[in-house]
Amino acid sequence: MAEAHKPARIKTGLIGVCVAVCALIAIGSGLYSHKIHHDLLIDDAFERLKLFHSLRKASLEDYLDSVVSEVLAVSFGERTLKALKDFKEAWADLGENPSEYLREIYIKTNPFPVNDRQKLVKGDDDSAYSRAHAAFHPFATELLDHFGFYNLFLMDEQGNILYTVAKEDDFATNIRNGPFADTHLQLVFDQAVRRKGKRVSLSDFERYPPSNNEPAAFAGGAIMNDQGKVIGVLAVQLPEQPINDLLQFSEGLGKTGETYIVGADKLFRSQSRFIASSTLLNNMVDTTAVSKGISGFSGQDIIEDYRGIRVLSVYSPIDRLGQRWVLIAEIGEQEVLNDLNPVLFIFIGTVMGLLTLGTLLLIYNVYTRFGMK
Repeated sequence: MAEAHKPARIKTGLIGVCVAVCALIAIGSGLYSHKIHHDLLIDDAFERLKLFHSLRKASLEDYLDSVVSEVLAVSFGERTLKALKDFKEAWADLGENPSEYLREIYIKTNPFPVNDRQKLVKGDDDSAYSRAHAAFHPFATELLDHFGFYNLFLMDEQGNILYTVAKEDDFATNIRNGPFADTHLQLVFDQAVRRKGKRVSLSDFERYPPSNNEPAAFAGGAIMNDQGKVIGVLAVQLPEQPINDLLQFSEGLGKTGETYIVGADKLFRSQSRFIASSTLLNNMVDTTAVSKGISGFSGQDIIEDYRGIRVLSVYSPIDRLGQRWVLIAEIGEQEVLNDLNPVLFIFIGTVMGLLTLGTLLLIYNVYTRFGMK
């Protein structure tokens, strides 16, 4: 009797093996196809992200290069040279305390509100300074409007701020020993004097007290006379908005993509797309991508971003005029993988399993018909 049941046990065992093999093939096929599709989606997203990163980087570098060109052009212009000479002579003619005199007219008794002081073209006195101011101020104001600068400064070689467009509290002070020494404006002034027109100086963003303590960066170049001597410095104050406008462009980055820049202190140097309040100099970005970028490396990683969300991140350093920032382009990993439909892989695994099962059943039938009695 035992011998009679042996073929039945063999058949049952073979069927069990067939089912197990089919199940393993179905699971393996589904997992393998899932991985292939997952990797393709990630690779494709990284390629698109790298392209977007390179375009934003080129735009940002073009903007910074344009600032350099504009500062050089204005600082070497004949109108600027004449204005500086006129302001220096007028400053000297104002007696022992020219600063107090000019601040009285252009700040304290300025008839326009604080944020509109630049509308005063000429003081109500008949000084040489006010005549020089009336001659240069419309030109300087037009420059700001055209190039999007926040303020423009003319300083003599001693650091006296002879002229500004905005007439904030730094006007008619000394940038080397006055109340706003040790700011980035002084840094730019000192570098411009040392470089003697050979190179424009650019500062990082910092909070600048005369501008309501808002973040500001500065760019400046030396003004030279015909003998090649530095007789002053022209500087411009850069607001955050032009850079934000460049980086906030997010078409093609979906709902979770963004580009932004971070400084060496790991604080934002631009506005986050996903934070309503100002992030410039306010929010820290201490991620793997930022650390590598600050160290001078470029690359790509899947990391946890500053919001604790897993993202695909492309990063590279930006070195311009002595400043190192890190440009980051990111998109949420979940958004990239939205097309990864598990039903598809279940279907693929099921089909592979059924095909395998059919093949094994065919082999089994042939075996049992011709190999067993």
